[in-house]
Amino acid sequence: IIDKKSLNKFILPQLKGIKALESAFNMAVLDWWGQKKGKTVSNLLNIKRKLIPPTSFTIGISNLDDIGEKVEEARPYKILKVKLGTKNLDKKIINEIRNHTDKLIRVDANEGWSIDNAVKLSFWLADQNIELIEQPFPSSQLKNTAFLKEKSPLEIYADENSLNSFDIPIIKGS
Repeated sequence: IIDKKSLNKFILPQLKGIKALESAFNMAVLDWWGQKKGKTVSNLLNIKRKLIPPTSFTIGISNLDDIGEKVEEARPYKILKVKLGTKNLDKKIINEIRNHTDKLIRVDANEGWSIDNAVKLSFWLADQNIELIEQPFPSSQLKNTAFLKEKSPLEIYADENSLNSFDIPIIKGS
């Protein structure tokens, strides 16, 4: 396989229409192409970088003592994406990050919240310079997502329950 068209013809059917996989594959190909050409992907695609929205640096769930180091590693980024969804540590994680920075945070709850504490936690997060909450509940709990979306001061985003465009009408109301 020597050209992009042949590569796509070979790989894309194996990804079974899952857009996240197709996107990951395309990003990998563009990254490889850029490395071979000695250019950034934005230069390869002739994209004006000033028009690209800022991306985030992800801080995964780990030991609280490691957070300061992670925040320091994220220094070049304007936005942090913080993985939450723990039983008892979510507030402690955010508080520890706030001990080091006041950067805007996007929360990814990793399907780890229960409806019992989600509304209260969303209000607390709204006071912590949080932009949004991603996937607070398991993907099958669309009613809980709709309820939280109605009550929360923060926007709620889907992730795991949106594998391809056919899922959008199902999750649209939640």
